[in-house]
Amino acid sequence: MISLPNSAFYFPIDAKFAFKPGLYKLDKDFGNGEHDRRIFQLDQSWPEYYQQKQASLNEAFDKYAIDQDFKLSQQQFLSRWLIQQITYEYPNIFTFMPDLGLLQDNRTNTQLSFDKDFNLLSIKHNSFLGSIKSGPHAILSLLQEDFCFVDLSEPRDRISFLHLCFPNHWAAKEKIGQSFLQAHDTVPGMHTIKHNRKKLLQSILHKSPFVRFAWGLASNTQLNQHPTPPKNVSKETWYGRQHLKTIDISFLRVERQVCIGLPEQHAMLFFIRTYFYAVNELSLMQRNIIKSAIDSMPDDVLAYKGFSNIRIELFDEMLN
Repeated sequence: MISLPNSAFYFPIDAKFAFKPGLYKLDKDFGNGEHDRRIFQLDQSWPEYYQQKQASLNEAFDKYAIDQDFKLSQQQFLSRWLIQQITYEYPNIFTFMPDLGLLQDNRTNTQLSFDKDFNLLSIKHNSFLGSIKSGPHAILSLLQEDFCFVDLSEPRDRISFLHLCFPNHWAAKEKIGQSFLQAHDTVPGMHTIKHNRKKLLQSILHKSPFVRFAWGLASNTQLNQHPTPPKNVSKETWYGRQHLKTIDISFLRVERQVCIGLPEQHAMLFFIRTYFYAVNELSLMQRNIIKSAIDSMPDDVLAYKGFSNIRIELFDEMLN
């Protein structure tokens, strides 16, 4: 049986809120050892992520996995890159046999077969992945991260591939084809870096990999927070932000976002790994930091994060 490590812990919150890109080099130590230096983080929570990815993709594949003007050469490159990286970071989990073009996941005995150009040929021993025709989507379905491919070719950058099984209140179909910054237009404070857009993208392209974090609060550990619930689920039970003031326990939701520039491909890879931490298991100091951060947020940030009407109730809950 393959042993997986415990989940990493990240607390990327300052007592006084300020909007900033918050880019750190990937090798920065956040107290999680080897986890912090990896692009992908596989841990003991993997079964839950895998099951929720299955549920998302089985509900409506193109609701969560979509591409637009994604070249065949880019698809082939991405499959090859993903295979090289996961077998390097997790040789006990993933095995690639180049002579056979076979990638094996030793947890599930799933086998992905590729031709010499890294086009997906077949999937064995996994009925869930059987309907997937794209190599990158098949590989990403075995991981705990979501993913975005940003084509930086002229005349403008654009998101051309999304594997988004765990969206945080946004939809892949709304973002595909947009520029990377355009896709973040609804994020308060983005206007402060728009004039440095080219400089930021060039920095990511040539000086990465970088890691950054985003955080919020939720009433449950549901990874998929798509704005449109599945047909058999009511809106009242689907949304994780709407019941924060009536629940006994809420969760800190942290996204670890890894940016990797690929100058030879004129592209950027963007990975998102989501974590949940029970608020009542945080230290009193950490809960006070969250309280202070929320208390210092401007109104547009409060609205964006879903905190506008819950500050008093949330403070009482968090500090008791």
